[in-house]
Amino acid sequence: MIPNEVVSALLGAGGGLLSGGLLAWGGWFFSRKRRAKAIKIALFYEIFRHHIFEASPQENGDPNFMIVGFARAVYDAYLDEIPDLLPQKLVGDISMYYADVTAGAAQLERIDAGGSEVREAALELIRVQSLKLSVSVNKDEVALAEQAAAQAAHRMLDRMSQTRHLLATAMWQRERLLRELQREFKHDPAKQLVNVLPKYRAWFDREAKERGLTPIEGDEDD
Repeated sequence: MIPNEVVSALLGAGGGLLSGGLLAWGGWFFSRKRRAKAIKIALFYEIFRHHIFEASPQENGDPNFMIVGFARAVYDAYLDEIPDLLPQKLVGDISMYYADVTAGAAQLERIDAGGSEVREAALELIRVQSLKLSVSVNKDEVALAEQAAAQAAHRMLDRMSQTRHLLATAMWQRERLLRELQREFKHDPAKQLVNVLPKYRAWFDREAKERGLTPIEGDEDD
């Protein structure tokens, strides 16, 4: 028969191991929870600074979109941790948003770069057509110039169409993500008051009214 002292010692040791294990598990769990919250907050502020807005529409009424302040430093920094710490659905929503907004921002850069290509093709076509009026020009040269101009215009229109779809989708995804990530806050960061230096106040309020935004309220020194 095992002495009572031995049984008590074994029970004490077992209890110590169990409590130590629970404490370690609890520390691990709450550490992950804090880390997940920190990532959500950081993502909120990065996505909040992605200003996607509607620009001047096309002649046919189709919308155009622009994005200002695009960055993905936070997303890239936590890319390995996001799938491990955040809920699966949220991970999917974040991934889809960054895929669309990154592609949309890249397309805008291609559109800017492609503008010179379109202008050069148009100028070359004008040059060839002008020569045709005064001197004999090879028909193949005219056809090539027309083809180059048409291809450049088609590529530009295609990029613009792709950009509209990508940024329109990203705009919708952004609103959904911000609502979800905002749950980590006790207040709404999007409603935090902003201000400008006093010498810019009149200009800022005028611009806000023209864009349908709310002018700054309160004293200039707030």
